[in-house]
Amino acid sequence: MRQLHFKSIRHEILFFGAIALVIVSCAIIGYASMSQYTISVQGSFTQVKSLSSDQAIILKDEINRAFEVDRTLAGSIKGSFETGKKPSREDIQAMIYGLMNQYVQYNGIYIVLEPNVWDGQDSNYKGKEGTDETGQFMAYYSRDTAGKPKLDKVYSFHEGEEGSEFYQIPKKSLKEYVTEPYPWEIQGRKILLSSVVVPILVDGKFVGITGVDVPLENIQGLADSVHAYENTAKIYFISNDGIVTGATGYPDTVGKALGNASLPFSGQAQSILSDIQKGRNDVSEKQGAITAYTPVQIGNSEKPWSVILTVPVDIATAEARMNTLILLLIGGFFTVIGLLLLFFAAKGIARPIEQITSHANIIAEGELGDEIIIERSDEIGRLADAFRRMLSSLQGKALAADGIAAGDLSVDIPVSSDHDLLGKSMIQMRDTIKKMVDIVTNLAHQATEGNLQVRGDHMQFQGEYQKIVSGINETLDAVIKPVNGTMALAKIYASGDYTARFDPAIPVSGSFITLRDAMNQIGEQSSGAVSGVKEQIESVVGSIEETNASLEEVSASSARLASSSGEVSALADSSLEGVSQVLHAMDDLSVNITNVAEMTDTVASITRTTDDLSTQGSTLAHQAEEKMRNITSSIEESNRTMSEMSGQMEQIGQIVRLISDIADQTNLLALNAAIEAARAGDAGRGFSVVADEVKSLAIESQQSAEKITAMITTLQRQSSDASNAMLRSSTEVVSGNKAVNETLDVFSQIITHVGQISEHVSTVAAAAEEQAAVVQEITANINEVEDQVKKTAEEAVSSAAATEETSAALDQIARSVSIVAQATDRINLEMGRFKV
Repeated sequence: MRQLHFKSIRHEILFFGAIALVIVSCAIIGYASMSQYTISVQGSFTQVKSLSSDQAIILKDEINRAFEVDRTLAGSIKGSFETGKKPSREDIQAMIYGLMNQYVQYNGIYIVLEPNVWDGQDSNYKGKEGTDETGQFMAYYSRDTAGKPKLDKVYSFHEGEEGSEFYQIPKKSLKEYVTEPYPWEIQGRKILLSSVVVPILVDGKFVGITGVDVPLENIQGLADSVHAYENTAKIYFISNDGIVTGATGYPDTVGKALGNASLPFSGQAQSILSDIQKGRNDVSEKQGAITAYTPVQIGNSEKPWSVILTVPVDIATAEARMNTLILLLIGGFFTVIGLLLLFFAAKGIARPIEQITSHANIIAEGELGDEIIIERSDEIGRLADAFRRMLSSLQGKALAADGIAAGDLSVDIPVSSDHDLLGKSMIQMRDTIKKMVDIVTNLAHQATEGNLQVRGDHMQFQGEYQKIVSGINETLDAVIKPVNGTMALAKIYASGDYTARFDPAIPVSGSFITLRDAMNQIGEQSSGAVSGVKEQIESVVGSIEETNASLEEVSASSARLASSSGEVSALADSSLEGVSQVLHAMDDLSVNITNVAEMTDTVASITRTTDDLSTQGSTLAHQAEEKMRNITSSIEESNRTMSEMSGQMEQIGQIVRLISDIADQTNLLALNAAIEAARAGDAGRGFSVVADEVKSLAIESQQSAEKITAMITTLQRQSSDASNAMLRSSTEVVSGNKAVNETLDVFSQIITHVGQISEHVSTVAAAAEEQAAVVQEITANINEVEDQVKKTAEEAVSSAAATEETSAALDQIARSVSIVAQATDRINLEMGRFKV
């Protein structure tokens, strides 16, 4: 790829910035557009599903209202079975007639019961109006062409007959059932309807059904009322077996099977029917349309219907596409604005860089006076700051070079960083010159001080600096040889050899000749003095040895005396320890006897207290006997009260049975009132409500009576248990009274024995006090013996201490003599080092 070359950084920034801006803008706008479109499409899906769910709720409410009427009718028949108060067949027919007048939206209401389960008189009703040739109990009202209720009979409900599913399926499953939509011919007219059926169960056993015929013409009207999405939305109501009950724009398909109807998706009837029966509940896009499935649960039948809503994708997502286009236009507009801003930004970046380039050319020509005036806080500002720091550093180094040239070696040389080679080199040059000056100054100072062995380290320098230091060292070596000869002789004298003399091989002249003669005379005179000192030291060593022998004999005698004094002190300490043990034992004995006396006093006090408590116990026992008699009397009174309560509970039971009978009669009256209200039609609606409330109150009264009966039975049983418990308590009280009398006898014996114990305890206390006095006298005598032994031990210790002090003094003298002897030996040894 060919490399791009730009003559100006402004053009380079503008080029790459524009490319980056366009790429980022396209990515952001593209992502935002896709996100916006996806969100809008999902919103369209949600709206379609919501519309489908709303229609499903309307359909479900329509059918569930029929179920409510059906369940109420089934509950009334079940209640008649349970109470045994069954109205006549004519009364039931009248009740259904009243319901038909009340619920005009339904095409028929019916009841069918199993043979002979109602009144056992099916044979008496054979061939009569409203039943079949068997006389089986049924009551069915349907509407004629004028919409008036008309008594009819139920057809095709026996097992094996065509169309008997409405009766046979609830009978076998014992569950509610909804028949599939079917165009039935009733009262001379053909009507598309479904029948909602509720089984009548008494003690879990099937006895018949109640049903309501629901016409489905209104469902097509519900489908045609949908005008959403510019009238392009289509809604279809399909039953569990695939019967079309309503379709927007397709009224001729109502009542037909989905596969035979001319609907857009009839070719997929099998898969759609499978989805309906599975309760499909979702929304999806297929073949250019958004399709929503919503199941409709009908009562407790477990066979859902379905509402299917379709909307063309282009209509449903039109708003999403428009929002995406608007977003693209807005993104393009702001991209152009960004390019304009980038142009001005590139211009603002390039201008100060051009100024810095001009100043760099001036510095390259050697001129350091101009200063860059650019004040910014961005990268260009930091570049200008760095350029100013570089210029300041160069100016500082120029001033430092002037100072070194003038001889000022303390000048400060600025170093910008660890990578500043110029600054480091100038510092090295300054330090080298300073080091050279320091070495020369030091050699002069050492020579002045007499230290002529010091030389300059020429290895620290290079080049001409090294030659200068080497020349100074050679000059010092030529002058200092006589001085070194004198120093060598002085070292020999210092080692004790006074036989040596100044080296004649060292050439001397001038003042150094006088130095040589003086050193030789020092050797001769020091040799004579050392010889005299050695003779005196040898005489002192002999005297010290005799003194040391005498001191050893005196020290041995003092040691034997100290040992004897120690033995006397040890024996005295042993005696004192024995006396102390005896004294301690006597103290323990005295304490024990004192404790015995105190405990005896305590026992005497406790005995007196026991005597008092026994007397109180006897009194309390008499009181307990009296209370026992009172308890016996109270138990007998409670027993009589419980007997009276039992009689009263029996009377309450009779009243409750009377309430139960009244409730049964009220329930029967309520049922008759409901039948009469049904006969009266609209005029009896209010009375029907009152009858229902009276029936509810009768049932609640009967239930309350049953609960009260159960509670009275429980109370009677508990009263009997309480009476038995009181009889047992009376027996226990008699036994307790007997035990109290025996307790009184025992307390009398306790009082007698406690008096005897008190007399014996007083005797023991007097004896213990006498023993305590004897022990105290013995303890006083032993204390006197202890004092005598202590005095003996103290005198023995004093004698031993004095002997030890004498021995220590002799040891100190011996050590001093030994030290003197050792010092003399060292002096003698040191004198032996001298050669004379």
